[in-house]
Amino acid sequence: MDSNNKLFYVHLDYSRLIFGHNFRDNGHTSSKVPDYWMHSRNQSSRIFDEVTLLTDVENLTPTDTDIVMDYIENVKREDPVEIERSSDLLYDICSEHYPNFYRDAFWFCTLSRLLIVLDYVIHRGIEKFYHMEYDNVVYGNPNFIDKLPKGIYFSQVGPGIGSAGFMCSNDLQATSDFRCELIELLHQGQNFLASKLKTTHLYEMEMIDYLVSQHEQYRYLPLFPSDDLYEECGYVFDGASYGQFLGGTNQGHPAGHYEPHHHFGRRMAEGGLSVDYNDHNPTVTEDGIRAPIFNLHVHNKSIIHEFDPSVEDEKRKLKEFGRNT
Repeated sequence: MDSNNKLFYVHLDYSRLIFGHNFRDNGHTSSKVPDYWMHSRNQSSRIFDEVTLLTDVENLTPTDTDIVMDYIENVKREDPVEIERSSDLLYDICSEHYPNFYRDAFWFCTLSRLLIVLDYVIHRGIEKFYHMEYDNVVYGNPNFIDKLPKGIYFSQVGPGIGSAGFMCSNDLQATSDFRCELIELLHQGQNFLASKLKTTHLYEMEMIDYLVSQHEQYRYLPLFPSDDLYEECGYVFDGASYGQFLGGTNQGHPAGHYEPHHHFGRRMAEGGLSVDYNDHNPTVTEDGIRAPIFNLHVHNKSIIHEFDPSVEDEKRKLKEFGRNT
């Protein structure tokens, strides 16, 4: 297995697709790569060996910031065939089997990004990879994945809710199997999803949870120190809740907010958890065990820059990881 830690972002502009005119724009999608991605990308480039943006969009950043990616040695952009091929496949399935739901641009793009990265790594035989959305920032050593059993891993959010906002795999077969199971699940159609998942749209978070519940090689990363696999990897992972608690949300909720239907929200309401962000080190403490948080999913995009680590702290961490500074 390739020892390099490869991270992939995906950006999809649905309006460029041949069927893009069929979607409803609910205001949650962007034709351009958002400028807040720079904070995630710059941080990731110092922690991962390779960082790739999969996109067919020419304007990578807004014109007023005009950042050129080439100045970061291990960051690149690729325009793979999977962008169109995977999106076409998903559209064909969804337009036939989900006539009431598939026109929502946000949920289609969210699900399409997952399929694109799966197809990309499978077609290139990439066994070990990581994928995350633009609004994640990372603080830990990605070599944690080498200590985990073979499989594909997702972030936890709440009962019946998983996330590919941060995901990873150390097994090409598990990745390929998950992709096949996802396509089979989609072919079951909207009535099946409505009965099994209680969803009213193409909600990939419930699909992920359903598939994780069915197969041992699809697993969740630990959310709390008491979860399975925490002792092996030494981190907990944020599907949504830690970033919302520390930074608030785009809907105007201040820091300290938590959703009662999230695992984290239920635990906070019960007491016994505390979350800190001291010296750019996010941690959660549960029953006296203080655990480092590997990533933060920062819901409030306007303050993502506040979660950039200090230069001194990042140099110290990179030295611990064995990376050159």
